[in-house]
Amino acid sequence: PPLNICIQVNVSGEASKSGCTPDDLPALAAAIQALPRLSLRGLMAIPEPTEVRAEQDAAFAKVESLQQSLNMGLDTLSMGMSHDLE
Repeated sequence: PPLNICIQVNVSGEASKSGCTPDDLPALAAAIQALPRLSLRGLMAIPEPTEVRAEQDAAFAKVESLQQSLNMGLDTLSMGMSHDLE
């Protein structure tokens, strides 16, 4: 069966983080969907750490918006670290 995967998005643009840029996401997602042995399920991101809840929420909302804009019926969002969970 195809391997379920998520694309890591560097939503905060940090040099220390891996992942594609938001601008590169549509082309990468389309390329992955063309591969029969992979099943794109969603996106993952670890935004830049911040103590300002509004900044954190904005980064998470951006990832969700990126996923919706792909219009691919993706069902998985993996965002943040355990200390981000409220």
